[in-house]
Amino acid sequence: ILNRVSDLDAELQIVNIRIERMESTLQGHAIRYDQDKVQVSPSDRVADVMADMEELLLKQKRLQRDLLKAEQETADLIGRLKDGKHRLVLTYRYTAGLSWEKIGKRIGYDERHARRLRDEAVNQLCKSKDVRKCP
Repeated sequence: ILNRVSDLDAELQIVNIRIERMESTLQGHAIRYDQDKVQVSPSDRVADVMADMEELLLKQKRLQRDLLKAEQETADLIGRLKDGKHRLVLTYRYTAGLSWEKIGKRIGYDERHARRLRDEAVNQLCKSKDVRKCP
């Protein structure tokens, strides 16, 4: 559960980049009014790009929905921990996506100690009955 937020966020970023590229591709195509009727030349791929764009937009919405759900599940899981430092470390790492160096600075410890706190927190979560998968 903890890594799901960053995985979904990365996948969503890739989809967003692809959508931006398709939008820029579409902006380069204009309707040709010098023809008797409006048509797309055989070399234009506008219809194909539009179809792909629709699929990507649907995927984007699904990923956004899944990301929100994963963020909530992660927050709920982290909220089960009694120790505030443990909650803070897991929140910084798995919700905010901070580096270990930044986490250590924010909580007033070095990077190694921040990792130790994470390990302790994950071990406590693994001991609980309702956590499905543990390392």
